[in-house]
Amino acid sequence: MKHLNKSLSLLLAVFMALMCFAAFAEIRPLDDELDAALNVEGGTLTFVNDIVNPMTVDDTQEGRVCAKSGNYNINNSTSKVSVTFTAEAGSMFCYDVKTSTEPTYDKFILAVNGNIVSSHTLSGINDWATKTYAIESSGEYTVELRYTKDSSVNRNDDTVWIDNIHVVQPTPVTGLEIPESLTVSIGHPETIVPVFTPEDATMTDLSWASSDEEVATVSDGVVTAVAPGECDITATTVNNIEAVCHVTVPNPIEPTGITLNFSEGTLPTGFYTTNIIATVSPADAYDTGVTWSCEPEGLVTVSGGRVTAASGLTESADCVLTATTVNGLSASITLHVLCLDDVPGIDDMEYTPILVDTEYTGTIIWGESQQIRFPRANPTTSYWSTTNCAAFSVELTEGVTYDFLSYAPDGVTRYDTYLNVIAPDGSYLVANDDGAGLGYGQQLNVVAQLLFDFLLHKLYKLGSRAGVNKSNFHIDPPCGYAAHKVFDSSLRLITLFLPQLCLFVYLSHYLGRNKSRKIGAVRRHFAHNG
Repeated sequence: MKHLNKSLSLLLAVFMALMCFAAFAEIRPLDDELDAALNVEGGTLTFVNDIVNPMTVDDTQEGRVCAKSGNYNINNSTSKVSVTFTAEAGSMFCYDVKTSTEPTYDKFILAVNGNIVSSHTLSGINDWATKTYAIESSGEYTVELRYTKDSSVNRNDDTVWIDNIHVVQPTPVTGLEIPESLTVSIGHPETIVPVFTPEDATMTDLSWASSDEEVATVSDGVVTAVAPGECDITATTVNNIEAVCHVTVPNPIEPTGITLNFSEGTLPTGFYTTNIIATVSPADAYDTGVTWSCEPEGLVTVSGGRVTAASGLTESADCVLTATTVNGLSASITLHVLCLDDVPGIDDMEYTPILVDTEYTGTIIWGESQQIRFPRANPTTSYWSTTNCAAFSVELTEGVTYDFLSYAPDGVTRYDTYLNVIAPDGSYLVANDDGAGLGYGQQLNVVAQLLFDFLLHKLYKLGSRAGVNKSNFHIDPPCGYAAHKVFDSSLRLITLFLPQLCLFVYLSHYLGRNKSRKIGAVRRHFAHNG
């Protein structure tokens, strides 16, 4: 009987071990599929997937089989894959990427040996594009491709897709061309753009030199004029192919005029604007900079293009802000600096009646549209701010859901815009930030569900704010997918480690029973023999 028990125990232990290997065998094909999805066709790179929010294979992207991030609707999270490889100097790490994320805050990030490559960071909506990273020195590299999210708000598809990862071996330059001649004015640097042969050359690092740095200097192809005269700029490849550009620096051109884009404006105390712009002519004048002065002094200040009104004013006052060129030309704007009690509120707005299922354009810019003081998200729970705005009123039917869409009609300009919907009692049905920080067609649906006995009569859009603050109200998408991902990841971990746990518990129990039996036998032996 003892031998039978031992045999059964041994068979059970082997069975548990086989279950453990089976768990690995069940999970491993998913990694193989991910490797195939991330590699170019025929590629052999091996990737390490994220454990918490693993990337998955996606075959819905325009005929591609690629990888997509696994942290949809999970705030404060990262989904990533990494790959380690050895490469020679001049090699290129290449990949395709597509993003559909919250602009600015949720980002695709490339990190090489732990260092973030900022030029590869993407957010918002970006269609498929091929990115390359130049390997500067031979050695081993670990590259991470991440989708990292902040603590709130999930915009667009909340997803990053990655495809066609590969390493291109170095290709030397066989030919180099730069312009034969160039005129560079003092105060206006020019960039020399090299052309390499072949077009797919990867060893394209250049060293630059000037024959006379008292006339012009050069750094990474940017030529800066120092004094009138002539000199030669030489570019040299790593395999000693050279090209020369003859640079002429003419006599400096004096400014002949200056204009401001506004002659008058309003600025609340403690707030700022970046919309007052001084333009010096001609554009190639040797110095297009200006100095700013205010009369009376201290009512507003200017730093880095930001015009800021003095804080804490209890009475409104006017001042004249003047921009002056290096040779004494000037232009001025009159600013009405308002104490907060004199800034209009939402009840003072002029609301334009509009109809449902129609499109309207609101001009929202400092100095041209109405400026008001308003509560950021809710009159009873939010702090006050000021903004320029356009306001509309619309009648809606009780119990019907409406979509208010805010977007940039030209498809290029990016705005930092609020879209707030206010009920007749002054409460906010919707208070949304970043809705118009998008291009055309990248619209954010803001839904107001009218479930109470009232009509909506105020809709206003806020933007180009004098002060910069962040909205503290967000509408998040459903969290069902996140819950599924957590359950799915937990299930895989349980599948992986449960056989080992069962084996450990069984062996502990079996060895404990044998040990107890042996101790009991010894005790009976001594008791029997007195």
